Amino acid sequence: MSRIGRIFLTGLLAALPLLLTIFVIAWLLSLLNQYLGPSSGFGRILASLGFGVGTSELASYLIGLGLIGAAIYALGLVVHSRLGTWAAGLFDRLIRRVPLISSVYDLSS
Repeated sequence: MSRIGRIFLTGLLAALPLLLTIFVIAWLLSLLNQYLGPSSGFGRILASLGFGVGTSELASYLIGLGLIGAAIYALGLVVHSRLGTWAAGLFDRLIRRVPLISSVYDLSS
């Protein structure tokens, strides 16, 4: 392989974790929007309870963002507690059982 090819491959491999992270985050946000967004069942339930926002979808997204932030904070609390050590060990054991995902997980950790 030529020097230019090796340099390009090195750059591609260096960018891969960032691109993979962006892809996964975009996919998760799309999934959350599908299940928690204004047009989802959860969004319709909130609207029927009086949490409807009319024509502005900004409030719905802000509520969803708040819920996501709270979930991330709760995850942080679990990680900082002793339960976090146990949960991390369990997560590691579960991930290592999945063939393709375990290879990617081993590379990233």
